[in-house]
Amino acid sequence: MKATPTDIARLLNLEEIDIDLFRGEQSHIPLPQVYGGHVLGQSMAAAAKTVKDMAPHSMHAYFLSTGDVGAPILYKVNNTKDGRSFCVRRVVAIQHAKPIFEMTASFHAKEPGPDFHIPMPLDIPEPEELLSDREARLNIIKATAGESPYQYVAEWLIDYEWPIETKRIGGLQELSEAPRPPKQMMWIKARGALPNNTATHTAALAYLSDLEFLTVCLQPHGLSWFNGSVKGASLDHAMWFHRPVKVDEWLLYVHDCPNTAQGRGLARGFFYNRSGELVASTAQEGLIRYIQ
Repeated sequence: MKATPTDIARLLNLEEIDIDLFRGEQSHIPLPQVYGGHVLGQSMAAAAKTVKDMAPHSMHAYFLSTGDVGAPILYKVNNTKDGRSFCVRRVVAIQHAKPIFEMTASFHAKEPGPDFHIPMPLDIPEPEELLSDREARLNIIKATAGESPYQYVAEWLIDYEWPIETKRIGGLQELSEAPRPPKQMMWIKARGALPNNTATHTAALAYLSDLEFLTVCLQPHGLSWFNGSVKGASLDHAMWFHRPVKVDEWLLYVHDCPNTAQGRGLARGFFYNRSGELVASTAQEGLIRYIQ
């Protein structure tokens, strides 16, 4: 199954089946469970459908249980607050009559204020100069005569064309078992054009934000998702939306990990546009469990 250029836009186009109740289409990504960004993006889209004249500035979410890739997801939106400057919505994602995810999102009316952000890293190669991650993985498979660990995940990682494009800075190191600093950078964007509205691009950014986020937590330990030593899962996720963003244009996604302990890792992320503006920040704690 190949992704079409409109896949993310289609996934974020929810069906309203009752007041404040929406149904989200499943993706065709051949994963054993629902991709976390799928629920993040659709939840943001559901919340935005109940708010007028405000843009999201933050969201905080918990993954409660594994999602079923074979069933649609319902999103129930609860109106927590409607104010002149801020609105708050709580969204519960439901499958098989049970909650699998919950999120609180806050929206803010546009107003002036002081403006500052940490600068974008310098001397970063442009995305046009880099191989896509998919191309890099295919090269590894060719160089190893098909004996790389990728052969076991080829269906969802390589054969399937995700609706997200990524280009890793410094090359792919996800198979490395050598400890290295807990930082990674990639260029990332949605495939194809998205509708030109804030709600769609914010929800699409949430969709992108979960992609390989916890990988940075493995780096100081020389661990890899691909060698059978550990498994992981997203536990919670938070985002702060600082400036308008175009997710169908290249964004620099900078990850770091300040801590791993007691079977969990904390990842932080920062999205920059090509003008060097910090458009969003994100954080996630995830499970990192040794496979016995």
